[in-house]
Amino acid sequence: MIRTAECVVDCKDVLGESPVWHAAESALYWIDVAQTLLHRLELPSGRHDQWNVGKPIGSFVLRSKGGFLVAYRNALAFMDEPGAPPRPFSPAGLTLGESRFNDGKCDRQGRFWVGTMDRNVKGPIGHLYRLDADLSLHVIDHGFIISNGPCFSPDGGTLYFNDSRQQVTWRYAIDPISGQASPRGRLISWENFTGRPDGATVDAEGGLWVAEVHGRRIVRFTPDGQVDRAIEVPCERPTSVCFGGPDMRTLFITTSTLTLNEHDLQREPLTGGLFAVDAGVRGLAEAPFCG
Repeated sequence: MIRTAECVVDCKDVLGESPVWHAAESALYWIDVAQTLLHRLELPSGRHDQWNVGKPIGSFVLRSKGGFLVAYRNALAFMDEPGAPPRPFSPAGLTLGESRFNDGKCDRQGRFWVGTMDRNVKGPIGHLYRLDADLSLHVIDHGFIISNGPCFSPDGGTLYFNDSRQQVTWRYAIDPISGQASPRGRLISWENFTGRPDGATVDAEGGLWVAEVHGRRIVRFTPDGQVDRAIEVPCERPTSVCFGGPDMRTLFITTSTLTLNEHDLQREPLTGGLFAVDAGVRGLAEAPFCG
């Protein structure tokens, strides 16, 4: 059976990204990078709130002490509550240069893994970092143009990581205790797909769900990189995914209107919205940042 996602918030995001499920609040948070917005959708009431945070966020995660850990394009910061003034910090050894922060997520132990990308989207100057609870920053790998979609297997022993511009999904073996990573291996080559890999998540069975931006769908892969199934999205540019809802079976999907013209927007009036679908499998709660 082919499943199709439905729009649940017609929010007209220019670049919707980084959906994060907050189980204690029964709410989904996500961002519009281009309009510097932080969104919140409360379930089951359907209440939708948003805050202008003043500058673009690359990604964010919940924090075990409350609030959020935020990767702005140029800095890391804590935000104590939605829309509160950020409290930036500068880990030793971080030099962004011509790169900026992009997508990030915590591993099962609560360490934050975040990628950087070339500001000009041309060269492989991006890095993959791990931020530990003591706020020490560790370089894991480098050589990426557009870092996207870090996510972890249920046992925490595998990291998946996308380079959207180079059209590759990489796989790393991770030591869950130390956070050390093996050299990367190519899991999926996207040259023969319609779209490119963007945000991603993993379900309780170990399936890898990837937003195929420009491909109008979310693709589920087996852990060995084989296509298992797909969910259609009624717009061209799904950007990221996460599981949530009371039973963790709802797949939430952010989308983008970036560079679309008026004709495109008339043809796809719900693009830029937040979509949701029963994925047919249970997801996993993402660990908050432990620092």
